[in-house]
Amino acid sequence: SLFDAGFGAKRPRVEGSKVAEGEKGKEAPAAKDAAQQRPAGRPPPARDDWFSKLFGFSEAGGYAETKRWLRVVDGPQPGLQSLESLATGERFGCGHFSALTLAALREAGRGVRLPGRLRVTNELGDVGAKHAMKENRHAVFQAASQFNCLEFVGPNVRPEDGVAGYAMDRTQGPCCAITCGPGTVFR
Repeated sequence: SLFDAGFGAKRPRVEGSKVAEGEKGKEAPAAKDAAQQRPAGRPPPARDDWFSKLFGFSEAGGYAETKRWLRVVDGPQPGLQSLESLATGERFGCGHFSALTLAALREAGRGVRLPGRLRVTNELGDVGAKHAMKENRHAVFQAASQFNCLEFVGPNVRPEDGVAGYAMDRTQGPCCAITCGPGTVFR
C-alpha cells in the first residue's frame, strides 16, 4: 500500500535523541524534552488509518485534542521543521511552509540556474502508486488540487475535521497530500 511504501518504516528521531554508546541508562535530551512536553492524560486511541499509524493516536478527539498531541520542533537542518508526536516521541520532517504570491515566486526564481536537465512527463494512472515507485524518489508531482494548502473531500468538510479521511478520496490532491503526511498535518 501507499502507506507501507512511504510511512511503514519507523523513522529515527532527529539527531540528539539517541543515547550514545556507553551512556545506557541516561535519557537522551530529545526524549527527556518530549516526556516533559507530554500532555496530561491519554491520547485518543489509534484507529486503522494512516494518521494513527504515523502518529500513534487518532484524530477522534477533534482538532484541539489532535493539536495537543503534536508539537513543531526544529528539523535536522536550519530552516526546516519537524512534527513530533507526543504520543510516541517520534519526529517526522515536515519541511518549511510559506504561501508566496506569484510575483514573489517569479522573483525568487529569476536568475536561478540549476545543474542537470529537467524532464517533464504527462502521465495517466494511480498517482499513489506512482509516488510509491522507487524510481520516483525525490520526484516532484504536479497534480490537480484545490490550491488552498489542504484538500477537502466534500463541500461540508472543514480543516478541523482532520486529514485521515483523505485516504478515502482517490482524487489526485488528497492522494498526493498523504504521501507527505507530516507536511499536510502541519498545514
